[in-house]
Amino acid sequence: MTNSERRRSARVPVFHEEAAVIQSRGLELPVKIVDLSSSGALLTVVDMPALGRPDFAVREQLELSMESHGTVFHVLSRVVRSGPLFIAVEFIDERAGVQRKLNEKLNLIQVRTARANQHRNLQYRLDVIV
Repeated sequence: MTNSERRRSARVPVFHEEAAVIQSRGLELPVKIVDLSSSGALLTVVDMPALGRPDFAVREQLELSMESHGTVFHVLSRVVRSGPLFIAVEFIDERAGVQRKLNEKLNLIQVRTARANQHRNLQYRLDVIV
């Protein structure tokens, strides 16, 4: 069984820099969202030597704070795997408001990605013509 077959929902790659914050153990850890789905996310840890290297245990619960349409929302999450500079989380927050915010954020990322692709395609065509 491949990773894509095990996923409950398709991941959307995030091409524009999307910052987020993990709250765990009384600390706030800045991260960047690599990809996002309605059921989880892959995050890279922003390298901040003063904070040390995070070491998250599989199944450890944490809160992920993200921004959507100018407001911050918080998603209760569980670590599914981690490494020195990445964390993969599964969302375990079932509150309706959180699900709505996640869907809004996914839609926004998909629109941005489609616009970026259209721009790249147009730029490629112009380069070919010239």
